[in-house]
Amino acid sequence: MLFQRECDCGGDCERCAIILELACKCEREGTMMVFARDLIIVDARPNEYVGQPIIRDPKGNGPLIAKLRRGQELRVRCTAIKGIAKEHAKWAPTAAVGFEYDPNNKLRHVDYWYEENAKDEWPVDQRNANWESEDTAADAAFDPDATPGAFFFDVEGVGTLDPDQIVQEGIKVLQNKLALVIQGLGGG
Repeated sequence: MLFQRECDCGGDCERCAIILELACKCEREGTMMVFARDLIIVDARPNEYVGQPIIRDPKGNGPLIAKLRRGQELRVRCTAIKGIAKEHAKWAPTAAVGFEYDPNNKLRHVDYWYEENAKDEWPVDQRNANWESEDTAADAAFDPDATPGAFFFDVEGVGTLDPDQIVQEGIKVLQNKLALVIQGLGGG
């Protein structure tokens, strides 16, 4: 499936968009739940997986779209397009990303402001500090020529992908972009 900006159709075609429809009517007493599983793919698609709603709950329903009462009806035509978070936040699989490279501040890149005691007011993240070697402890001798030896990332997903999948897919995207740069420079 292509990004719309890469497609030459000028609108929505089977190469850059997928049309989904939802037609539900509640004819009984009580509340009728309408879920993502109720969406129906209308047009052709490249393969059977493209356009399928992401359903991860144990019941196989997917996200709740609406609640209908007796006599209420919902008719929706949706256009699903491929996008990235640079265009809109709805395509971002992450809620937060953290980065750290010197949990013990051995490199002295951070000058902590404190009132009484820096060690009490700025606790060390032991989860990351335990991965560091002994010579990077906070009380080790200062080496002005030292460089970071490890980098720590915390990735929090929004539920569509696991954090490991987010990082792996991000690495694939970077590899593809670098390959295009190398190819553009005549390197292959």
